[in-house]
Amino acid sequence: MNPANNGIIVPKEMLGKRADLIRRFMRASVRAVEGAVQNPAEATDALLKANPKAGKREVLLAGLNATIPLYHTRLTQGQRPFRAAPADMQATLDIMVEYGGVEPAQKGKPEDYYTNEFLP
Repeated sequence: MNPANNGIIVPKEMLGKRADLIRRFMRASVRAVEGAVQNPAEATDALLKANPKAGKREVLLAGLNATIPLYHTRLTQGQRPFRAAPADMQATLDIMVEYGGVEPAQKGKPEDYYTNEFLP
């Protein structure tokens, strides 16, 4: 199972007021993830240059390499990072109800939790 497990959280009221800022931030975030996927060692070195206390290089690199396959599901394979599929979000909500203590009446609809609108 590969539930939705990463993303960028934005307050709803900011979506309308700062849409251009969010689009630019997401464009930069997508490019950063694509670069890290393309060259994990270089991304790890850049992290350590910016924050030398972030951890041990080999541990950070191993973590990144283990995480990369989780960036996409069967439904988002071949798409740019952060893109979510409605069926994947529905499956995540179902998991939260079954195992995470979320009451069925509280879970809402997949589109209550994400949007692809601001992605490049």
